[in-house]
Amino acid sequence: TWGPAPLPGQPPADPTRRFVNRHRVLATLMPVATDRTPFYFACPEPVGASPGGVQPKGRLCQKKVAQDANGWCCPLGHICQRPVARYLVSRTLIADHTRGLEVGFFDEAGRAIFGGDANRIAELWESEHDRAIELVTRVGWRRFTFNLKSITENWQDLERVRVVMEDAKPPDFSREGHGGEGCPPPCATVGATARCASRGEKK
Repeated sequence: TWGPAPLPGQPPADPTRRFVNRHRVLATLMPVATDRTPFYFACPEPVGASPGGVQPKGRLCQKKVAQDANGWCCPLGHICQRPVARYLVSRTLIADHTRGLEVGFFDEAGRAIFGGDANRIAELWESEHDRAIELVTRVGWRRFTFNLKSITENWQDLERVRVVMEDAKPPDFSREGHGGEGCPPPCATVGATARCASRGEKK
């Protein structure tokens, strides 16, 4: 189950619960590793609502597909001839003058970082690998304003914190830090965000 984070230093009342907080950080994206693909091939088939109505009608499946003699098949049994590439980076680093922080990101943040969908990189990965590597690595050392989500959860009786990048935008220094109506709240440092995430605080 999900819920607000406990107060700093206070243990969760229910150790099975997962706690989520969000943070806004101005930092530099370190080069994305190229020893594995920064994307996966996803099922493009629509799925209907589940019995509890959890999945809205018309939602795309987006589960990982594998190729076989019939085409591309997902765990739900959908078969397609042309899967869709979606960004998936499990671990990369962002950093500022205080420290680095390991984060992961999915398709929405990937589109913002790479400036387009993952299909172009996926096509080049096989046909022009060097060009694909260039497209992936050139986003490194760029500064972004990141919206992060930290998730505190218990895994095999151990508490862990995962940080997921939800969005990334080029910094607007004309608005950053000025405050007032219409201006974004000040960004936290990476060090402060890491400390707050580990304690279950918002920043």
